[in-house]
Amino acid sequence: MTLVEFLGLGLVVTAVIGVSLQLEHLLCSLLLLEVIPLGLYCLTVGLDSFLCLFLLALSACEAAVGLAVLVASARAVGSDFLDSLSVSKA
Repeated sequence: MTLVEFLGLGLVVTAVIGVSLQLEHLLCSLLLLEVIPLGLYCLTVGLDSFLCLFLLALSACEAAVGLAVLVASARAVGSDFLDSLSVSKA
């Protein structure tokens, strides 16, 4: 296992743990979700270049959708707190 693959695996594991622990802000959760494709890119950088290019294009689309969701929820609710996005207010 090379250093880049080890870094990619560490990024993916850290991001998954961070997403599971981050329950407050939508922006932080989306940033942690963006680290996962970066780690996957580091894991696949030694493989076919088409796969790496595909992962980069997919993560760019994911970033655009995540930003659109963040802006729409911030306009509708007024904040990026995940608690305010709950449908059932008890």
